[in-house]
Amino acid sequence: MESCQDASDLAHSQILRQLFISIAAISALAIIAELWAIKRKTSQMLLHQNTRMLLIVHQIWLIIHCIARIFAYAYLLIAYYKYSDNNCDYMMSLWECFLIRTLITLTIFLNAISIPAIVTERAIGTYFASKYEKVGKKVGVMLIIAQIIIASGSFFTVLRDEPLSTKKVPYCSSRIRRENTHLSLSQRYQIKENIISIQTMSPLIAFQSLCSNDSFVRAAISLRYSLY
Repeated sequence: MESCQDASDLAHSQILRQLFISIAAISALAIIAELWAIKRKTSQMLLHQNTRMLLIVHQIWLIIHCIARIFAYAYLLIAYYKYSDNNCDYMMSLWECFLIRTLITLTIFLNAISIPAIVTERAIGTYFASKYEKVGKKVGVMLIIAQIIIASGSFFTVLRDEPLSTKKVPYCSSRIRRENTHLSLSQRYQIKENIISIQTMSPLIAFQSLCSNDSFVRAAISLRYSLY
């Protein structure tokens, strides 16, 4: 019953609803921006056909990701806006979570892999510069196929330990959150040590970055003596 109450609290949270609407609106604007970029910029840039192809595919993955987000949050808003006396009606089944999150998660992997694919294509083009023009679009097509295979493999690896059933949860990420809250003593110690290390190193890294760039030093000296 506690899970049902959690689901009801989420369904009636105005902040969560506003967040969903905001993300959906931003995703819609991002789709328009990406379509404009493909038509006006990427397709007209003086690039090798394989590079242009991979850049356009990268933007297509982003567009699909944004469409998936709009669909997911619209589905959740519709589910949350319906009135029910039973709080358990607001819970989501694992199959619903799978359908909602599949495209979002898959396109995250595709977006991440598409950037190294562009770098790989440029490396191949540079190394085989003398005969690369004769290859045509084969390298680009092969890298796109490799993206899909690697992303799909990564996606199904993540889902390997996720049993799909009619079991219901308050929210699609609630299982992960519950698992992450139960940490062993050694895990808590390592996390604490990581936080302390980051807090210690951050000022040193910032100071080193500032001093390693002599242009900042010269600018500071020039500004100081220009005031006198």
